Amino acid sequence: MQEFWRRCHHLLKRAAYYPDWLSHRRHMPYHPYGIASVIALMATLVEIPIIVVDPDFPFAALVVLSATVVVALHFGPGPGLLTNCLEAVLLALIFIPLHARPGLQTVTMILSIGLFVGLGGCISFLIGRSHQQNRQIIQMQRDAQAQMDAFLGVAAHEMRTPLTVLSANAQLQTRMLQKVRQALAQENTQGAQVEMASLDAITQRTESQIKRLNALITEVIELSRIKAGKLDLHMAVCEINAIVRMAVEEQRLITPDRSICLFETQPTLIVGDANRLGQVVTNLLTNALKYSPADTPVKIIVARSGDDVRATITDAGSGIPPEHQSRLWKPFYRVPGAAVQSGSGINLGLGLFICKIIIDEHHGAIGVNSVPGQGASFWFTLPILHAERREPSQEVSESHSHSF
Repeated sequence: MQEFWRRCHHLLKRAAYYPDWLSHRRHMPYHPYGIASVIALMATLVEIPIIVVDPDFPFAALVVLSATVVVALHFGPGPGLLTNCLEAVLLALIFIPLHARPGLQTVTMILSIGLFVGLGGCISFLIGRSHQQNRQIIQMQRDAQAQMDAFLGVAAHEMRTPLTVLSANAQLQTRMLQKVRQALAQENTQGAQVEMASLDAITQRTESQIKRLNALITEVIELSRIKAGKLDLHMAVCEINAIVRMAVEEQRLITPDRSICLFETQPTLIVGDANRLGQVVTNLLTNALKYSPADTPVKIIVARSGDDVRATITDAGSGIPPEHQSRLWKPFYRVPGAAVQSGSGINLGLGLFICKIIIDEHHGAIGVNSVPGQGASFWFTLPILHAERREPSQEVSESHSHSF
């Protein structure tokens, strides 16, 4: 019985909604039905004098039907149907005892009331359902607009930083070049060399900021491709250890001061896009380096698990609260208060979303295990290409496994 009432409560809530003009303080579960009852009573009180004065008036039911339409339009099909039924019951209680005689006239009046209820119920359902769908579409548009506004704010902030640095570096380079020209004109070779060394340092910083800006733009382009369903994937047989190893070696060159430990499994073939999978590994690895202290290692373990191969990237950062873990894979989402502990703070909140799309397209799974204060372990799994499914032309060279 408790389950029955719970389902009834859920159904009543789904069949009703709140108009925009109703105060949020009045958003109680059964308020729409209470308001519908009051409107039904008022419409019936207005309808009674019309029927009493002229029982044969062709539009006698116009008032009560109008009330049903208004309630269905503003509060949903549930309150609209309640309004219609209450009006029918009130009119029946008043007019059947007074004007109906036993026999055919009573049956005719009952059938008329039944027809009125059926007509009002159809009107309530159609109008309420249509308006409810329109409200859902409007809400989706508002959510999309809010998401876009948030994205534009984050993107503008993230892109402004490298552009500011690029602008400052360009001005410094111009001044340095002027000093170099003056030193060369005065045959001051030592001064020219000092200025050239400073110019090289500024050039390196400029290149770093250009890479940051390029990464931001790439993420936006990737998002647009995903939204359009045009994410390019070039599927082929590849070896998962080689993909992970290449991504690790690239990060070791970029961050030579960080300790990255790689533990590989036996050579394992999969079917996938090696470049896209490398993009996933790189994103997870750079996040682990970014959100963990510079003096702590990052571990990467590649291991078989049944018919899948699993790659796990573990850091010793501050961890991720449980309530945020399921939302990490949504576009533009960034964990509030997550501080960058080393490296660049570039982040549009698109990296993990793109990673999930890529892994999903490879029929794999991706997730995170984390306890606040104990770091985080991001992982993904991919199906192994078994020997019986492998074509002779698809064989690739298998390298020996090793760890660092």
